[in-house]
Amino acid sequence: MPYAFDIAAIAEEVTKTQKFLHPMLFDFKGRMFEDVRQKLLDATSFFIKKSIDNIPSLEVYDIVLCGSCARYLYKQDSDIDLKVLVRAKEGGIIQNTEKAINDLLSLIAVNYFGQKIYLTFNKIPLDIKFEAKFDDFLGCFSLLQNKWIVSPLKNPTEGICIDNLIKGYFLKLAEISRFMADIPMDTGVYSPQEIEQINEFFSKINHPNLNAEDYFIYKMLCKSGRMQEFGSDCVDAASESFSLE
Repeated sequence: MPYAFDIAAIAEEVTKTQKFLHPMLFDFKGRMFEDVRQKLLDATSFFIKKSIDNIPSLEVYDIVLCGSCARYLYKQDSDIDLKVLVRAKEGGIIQNTEKAINDLLSLIAVNYFGQKIYLTFNKIPLDIKFEAKFDDFLGCFSLLQNKWIVSPLKNPTEGICIDNLIKGYFLKLAEISRFMADIPMDTGVYSPQEIEQINEFFSKINHPNLNAEDYFIYKMLCKSGRMQEFGSDCVDAASESFSLE
């Protein structure tokens, strides 16, 4: 587990702001290069064809670039985050609710992407996920509409206190630990009901409230490796329950 002084360094790192948007993706006026947009669309099309193209009741309604590469917060090792937004087709058999669609997307993810597929753009890893809904406030760009849905904030750290981020990090870590401790896992694996509890809890963690302080605390959890540790523990303990055999 990282020590407190390590967390202070992580807080400084995740809040570091660049002067310009990612130069491999955008020009100096914030317009995405057209060849870049087409290559990112090609990559997402690959994932779509491998998955929800086989689900006639679902359709894609947008593909957005989000995360640090759509903001002034990218780093040298930042990946490119792409969200494929889907909804239920009118008259289909799937309810057009966020929960119903996300439950189906979870099954698709286990079925199609149990073995990790790695895609890159100019050696930058692509992180492509399917979601029913996506909220953003720091910046996101629609690849399909070729425009900013939310213009990136040039100074997203304005008014942010590093000490508050460090305190928030340890409070959030304690909250996660208490939650996991309350799920006993008596049989050595989580039950389907427990898995649903865990998924709902971490879905809220992975979608921080729309304010910068919560976002940076979440980034600190990811950067410190603690989110990955919790995720690995949950997957290992749920492997029998997730089996499709």
